[in-house]
Amino acid sequence: MKTNYQNLTAFETAAVAMVLLGLALIGLQVWVVLPDEARTDIVDAVQILDARKAWNTQLAVNEFVFGGMDAFLQQFSIAAVEVFQPVVDNTRVVAGHFRVAFESFTALSDTLASNYKNNYVQPGVEAGMGGKVLGAYLEKLAEQVVPAQN
Repeated sequence: MKTNYQNLTAFETAAVAMVLLGLALIGLQVWVVLPDEARTDIVDAVQILDARKAWNTQLAVNEFVFGGMDAFLQQFSIAAVEVFQPVVDNTRVVAGHFRVAFESFTALSDTLASNYKNNYVQPGVEAGMGGKVLGAYLEKLAEQVVPAQN
């Protein structure tokens, strides 16, 4: 028997076609002779082999589970944005808070520099603190600790 189906002859192809036609006619004769109850039983038995209903049921369950999860995550995302997003109604108020915080920081730095000057700087050395920013004072202190190399 040949196993290469690409090199079949016309006779072999016709023989296979006739066998299939004969089986189809025998099946049709058997189907016509069967009583209605037997036909119903055969149709029900063949429907068991159809897995589309089971697959569709499983797909519906998966869509329900993952669809609910997706809806939950979308609602969680909206809630997280609303909760964690800073509420800025008035930019002047926010700018005022930053100004107050910066003034508090500079006042603290001036206080620390003044205390440092009173406690650790030698008499006669002027640190030049009169309202200057912290950076200038720290540069002056750095020059006193490590003399500039000229």
